[in-house]
Amino acid sequence: MKVSGLEMNKVIIVRPKLPVSGLQESCLSLLYLGTALKKAGYKVVLIDGEHENAAALLREQAKDAFCVGITAMTVHIKEGLELTNIAKEINRNLPVVWGGTHATLFPGQVAMYPLIDYVIQGEGESAFIELLSCLESGKEFVSSKKFPYVDLNSLSPPAWELIDMTRYIYNDPEVGERCIRVNTGRGCSYLCKFCINTLFKPVRWRPLSAENIVNEVKLLKEKYGIKSVRFTDENFFTNKYRVKEFCELYIKENIGLPWVAFGRVDYFNENHLNKELLELVKESGCKTMRFGVESGSKRILDMINKGTTPEQVENAVSLCGEYGIKPVCLFMVGMPGETEKDMLLTVKHIVKLSEINPNVKIVGPQVFRPYPGSEMYNELKENYGYVEPVSLEEWAANTTPEHVMFSDFLRLEELPWITNPGFVENLLFYAGVFQFHPSETGNKFKRFSMALLKPFAWVRMKSGYFGLPIEKVVFCAVQKLFWGVRNAENKE
Repeated sequence: MKVSGLEMNKVIIVRPKLPVSGLQESCLSLLYLGTALKKAGYKVVLIDGEHENAAALLREQAKDAFCVGITAMTVHIKEGLELTNIAKEINRNLPVVWGGTHATLFPGQVAMYPLIDYVIQGEGESAFIELLSCLESGKEFVSSKKFPYVDLNSLSPPAWELIDMTRYIYNDPEVGERCIRVNTGRGCSYLCKFCINTLFKPVRWRPLSAENIVNEVKLLKEKYGIKSVRFTDENFFTNKYRVKEFCELYIKENIGLPWVAFGRVDYFNENHLNKELLELVKESGCKTMRFGVESGSKRILDMINKGTTPEQVENAVSLCGEYGIKPVCLFMVGMPGETEKDMLLTVKHIVKLSEINPNVKIVGPQVFRPYPGSEMYNELKENYGYVEPVSLEEWAANTTPEHVMFSDFLRLEELPWITNPGFVENLLFYAGVFQFHPSETGNKFKRFSMALLKPFAWVRMKSGYFGLPIEKVVFCAVQKLFWGVRNAENKE
């Protein structure tokens, strides 16, 4: 397929809007792709549906474009198809390329859609540039070809000028004001069964150098007035030598911005995050560390291949407190095969962590919902009779705001692997009250009601008893009445 009659160097790359609330996420994958395209000589137009009217912008920009690339997770499919249709309405001969997570997991289904011309699996930088070269020359593009992983250092810094930065700078309660998200690596060396990273073989972590991380933050500080940084990697602390070099350079360059990053609790030992390195991490400005704790049950941690123990979590939370770093622990419940006993161990664990370090922040527990393509998702298909959609149209029907596949819009009783939805619902309610902090909302009613409920939640969490939730029923009734009155007043 040779493209002619168009502006041969103009490439549009698009992130569709999610069917739920918007994000401050900096669409970093598209920024890196845009950087690679610019380096290859293309004019890049990046459209982010999370922050702008993607349909209107695509109609305007597609008239003289050479190619349109759309990245999509499963929840993006509905809008992704709408944007695909718009591109073809503008120019039937305009090549439309899909990439991203869903295209990687289900390339055959994506390729079946009649208006999608090409599918790129995995990381898109090398493959997309070769595809564009083939479109220019008329050569055949071999989609099954294995393309090399990109070296992030060759794309540093990403092309921030492709986006309106004011839309992505936000006040982050965990680290500070005027925060921006920065990525410092790709890949993960671990094999958690609930994560889709295990599908991308070989599993390999590929870091941005310490020098480039510091240079990127320095640029963001000087050019855009950034005052804090959230590193978005799954595990910023993978290589202790890079961590050490980064902290030393950060201090030497007098960056002075607080930062937050994800880590693993099993790194807190003499051979990795030891006391000397923790002191350096704190001195450099690390304000918060986030940990995917998942469960307080060792049986569940083993079942999901987490590779950590509750004791390691307790040690990490304690050491964070010792060095003045705020630990944030993320939990989930309702996994296939998880019993009430396992969930109560998670509750007990949350209470204990709060006693070990009163400054700990608990996120969740959230209800486990599998991502399509993950190992646990495939197990659910086999064991619970879940019938997977066979086309993009079927996926789109299940990714509307009213019925997002395995999302918060599905009620607990609609998740077939949860046999005790009432117990789980009560646990989630009281755990949410237990960890609530007034700074999380400006809503006076919520702050007041949470203050009243907190003693009850503390007793529930401490005792592990979630039956007869009288105070929850009263709260929900009063809340419904409160918002009914407010809505009536607003209409008047």
